[in-house]
Amino acid sequence: MKKEVYMSGRKTRVAVVCNHELIRVGAQAVFENDYDLEVFNGAASIVATLRTYKPDVILLCNVDNARTTIVSDLTAISGAAPGVPLVLLSFYGFSGVSEFIEAGAVGYASTKHCTVDELLDIITRVMEGETVIDGRTASSMFVSKKTPHVTLTDRETEVVAHVAKGLNNNQIAELMFISSSTVASHLSRACMKLEVSNGSRSHVAAVAVRIGLI
Repeated sequence: MKKEVYMSGRKTRVAVVCNHELIRVGAQAVFENDYDLEVFNGAASIVATLRTYKPDVILLCNVDNARTTIVSDLTAISGAAPGVPLVLLSFYGFSGVSEFIEAGAVGYASTKHCTVDELLDIITRVMEGETVIDGRTASSMFVSKKTPHVTLTDRETEVVAHVAKGLNNNQIAELMFISSSTVASHLSRACMKLEVSNGSRSHVAAVAVRIGLI
């Protein structure tokens, strides 16, 4: 079910970036009634307008390009619109998620199994400051692996896995039956071991996935 999302009394500005006409038409059907929608034909076209156009969230739909092209598009868009949540809709699945997050995405939805309702939920949550990966992709990422260089405890691994799903400390605490301060401690130790900033939740999750810890 679609739901209207408002920012300060107005409809949320959603920018959809895609070079496929069919997907642009589909995006219009999903967003145009409940959101203030702008549609762009490719990354270059939105980057050129971001000096004057200020969306609340950007959805990059990329269904056929090489991973390097997607990373390049994410880097260009996030660099031109710092602070604007950027969600990627792609077919790559979990294999490219960590790289895409490092390139600037804070939300990821797989074209293979993400529903419209789930995509709208991801968009809502990234605007609230979360980093969110669609459920089935996230589940595929959390297969325990070991590395000879960095070892997280079971609790640290579990916390980082929940962070990668976009959960905040209070939500993680409730799921793990521990206090939010204990969650913060586990996350802080994981960040130290992974040598990433404790404030970058998306980065710690991306690094952990990339080196095979979750």
